[in-house]
Amino acid sequence: MTSPESVPDGVVARTQQNLVWFHRCSLALGPGPRVREWPEATALGSDLPTEVVNTLFVNSAPADAPELLSRARAFFREAIAWRVTAPDSLRSSIESYAVAAGMRAAAPEPRMILAPLPRAPAAPAELAVRRVTTRAEWRDFCSVTARAFRIPAWYLRIAFARPLAGEAVPSGSIRPFVGYAGGRPVAAAAQATSDDVAGIFFVGTVPDMRRRGYGQALTWTAVEDGRSLGADAAWLQSSPEGLPLYEQMGFRRVVDDLSWVSRPAGAGQFRALLRLVGMLAIPSRRRRRAEP
Repeated sequence: MTSPESVPDGVVARTQQNLVWFHRCSLALGPGPRVREWPEATALGSDLPTEVVNTLFVNSAPADAPELLSRARAFFREAIAWRVTAPDSLRSSIESYAVAAGMRAAAPEPRMILAPLPRAPAAPAELAVRRVTTRAEWRDFCSVTARAFRIPAWYLRIAFARPLAGEAVPSGSIRPFVGYAGGRPVAAAAQATSDDVAGIFFVGTVPDMRRRGYGQALTWTAVEDGRSLGADAAWLQSSPEGLPLYEQMGFRRVVDDLSWVSRPAGAGQFRALLRLVGMLAIPSRRRRRAEP
């Protein structure tokens, strides 16, 4: 792992701020976004009953970790699974308290940083990349993302209910892209810029079109889009398999993001399932209202 001191001053801290910003923007596209902030942490919640969108982001060492976790538990409600996420530099401030609270450790996620930003190479000639602005392009983005990450399509229909229903995405929010080969959506990525940092998310290629440079091309598109908005650095979270690819592009593994996940009670899971059934009908009703 590259030392944090090897990147320009303040970039690591700015990537942490951008991580929280991205999740705030993402939650705003789905049901019931909620926010609560403390000096050392930000809690972001959603009506979606999964820890992926119910997260306590710890940004600095808490003065009283057990009290912070207790307040977060009350914010997320015990019926919903939630998680605590922190950079590895804060492990000693959080880990023992999270374990004592009955939370289980998840696999670390490498945070990779690109700074300064080099110029992007040309994309494969057969790949046409579009920034997502229409409902049809949002559907293409969701289709690629679902296949690339093996995410259930119903989950994305809820998580991105607002743009899929034709509602405008707030300016300064997430900017998604889709790559098309032969007119078919085959790759996707998104970026969210804040604090002069471009966070790169949802980079994926459908399984039968991999190893053609499409994922890398979409990553560069997102980086360049961030640069156009004033970013002087970019970052992303990589899977272990993606590390060599991003290292070839110039990204360096600087931080590992650690997470601990709660264990919801069975009754809470049942209530969450009932809510999901109700939420699944909302996007289709919105689409019907929007149709002429």
